[in-house]
Amino acid sequence: MSPWRYVRVADNACRLLENNDFILNLNEPSRIADTSWIKPGKVIRETSLTTKGGMACVDFAKTMNLQYIEFDAGWYGHEYDDASDARTVTLDPKRSKGPLDLPEVIRYAKTNGVGVIVYVNRRELERRLDDLLPLYTSWGIVGMKYGFVNVGSQKWTTWLSDAIRKAGEARMMIDIHDEYRLTGNQRTWPNVMTVEGIRGNEEMPAAPHNCALPFTRYLCGPGDYTPCWYNGRVKNTRAHQLALGVVTYSPWQFLFWYDNPGMYKGEPELDFWRQMPTVWDDTRALHGRIGAYASIARRSGDAWFIGTINALERRTLEIPLSFLTPGKTYTAALYSDSAPDGSDRTRVTCATRRVTAADTLSADMAANGGHAVHLVPTP
Repeated sequence: MSPWRYVRVADNACRLLENNDFILNLNEPSRIADTSWIKPGKVIRETSLTTKGGMACVDFAKTMNLQYIEFDAGWYGHEYDDASDARTVTLDPKRSKGPLDLPEVIRYAKTNGVGVIVYVNRRELERRLDDLLPLYTSWGIVGMKYGFVNVGSQKWTTWLSDAIRKAGEARMMIDIHDEYRLTGNQRTWPNVMTVEGIRGNEEMPAAPHNCALPFTRYLCGPGDYTPCWYNGRVKNTRAHQLALGVVTYSPWQFLFWYDNPGMYKGEPELDFWRQMPTVWDDTRALHGRIGAYASIARRSGDAWFIGTINALERRTLEIPLSFLTPGKTYTAALYSDSAPDGSDRTRVTCATRRVTAADTLSADMAANGGHAVHLVPTP
């Protein structure tokens, strides 16, 4: 871990975000020589803890271009019961009646090019992480989610640093929950794909919270926000939710957090998430006022994705496309609030147009709304 203490100052919030690699450079280079097994991607959580549910998630992952499924708390018993053993598949009866044939789900997922991640609470991690890492590798599991880790004290900071190192040496990717935040140490151990410490969609925050995160929490590294889509408790528009996939940075991007594959109706706007990667070659913060709005453009290869989210009042932001390659024409897929007056948060308007670096887009957003754009060079 870095011993540095630092203060960051910029002319505005956007410049803070664009230079958030600062903290990475205070850490040692990667200790993992071969990083070919470290693969970012999109993830869906399997909520039923059943074989049928696992298979459905794999099929949905193929449909939606997701790279992973995750089995969360309950697959090896109640996470706070001392009798629960993460070396076994023993369902928590309060969460699922099963059955869950985890080896069969892992086999099916692998044949379909989908990886499997499992959740393990800190109690089991503290007792037998050294046993779990080689065991899970033998099962074909590619990643672990560390749950409710202790943070803050020297004892637990040292323990977690060792747990990160051990996973890296075992070629295991990890996601760390709940209150932990990175200190740039993912440069040294790039098997850390994301961490929580964010109050994301599990807590269903309102739009001002989301519009603060890019310029506060995300300055210290990836955050596992877990965007939802169908769940009725979501407070913001679906265009806002779409845009969060770009506004929030997480090499493992958990999507559809409180949803399940049976809810999917082939909504055309979800093509934005289907096409969206989770890591980027370039980032431009186009607009930002902490707690009010954020507009961020990110590039992967020759494609650009723009996510814009809004809070507090209906607002129109002009989005200049001057970051595009001059002389090239792009096809822009646009996803916007169908009801920027706030009368219907669920409808998204989809449109396409041709644009160049000389053009400016207009995002008319509800007070809890958003706007998303996918730009690709026109052949």
